[in-house]
Amino acid sequence: MKSVELVLLDMRNSRFFFDVLIHSDGATLVTYGGMSKKPITAATGPFIFQDMRLRGFWLGKWKSVHSNKDFANMTNYLLELVRDGKLQYA
Repeated sequence: MKSVELVLLDMRNSRFFFDVLIHSDGATLVTYGGMSKKPITAATGPFIFQDMRLRGFWLGKWKSVHSNKDFANMTNYLLELVRDGKLQYA
């Protein structure tokens, strides 16, 4: 299975992404789907033995402390990663 460094998780397919991350040492899971109010459920093993990390991201808060130019730069950077095949939708 392919190693993954970063997963952006909107909670619709959370079980799939946790299964992928189990095979990826040092992976970071970023959840941004808090509006669903669904809990995140995961085994503790990958967090302990494979240094998996879990982070939350709130775009509204990020935008409140960054400029529109910062947002445009971030969006362009992410699109560049997609174009280069470094960021993929699963």
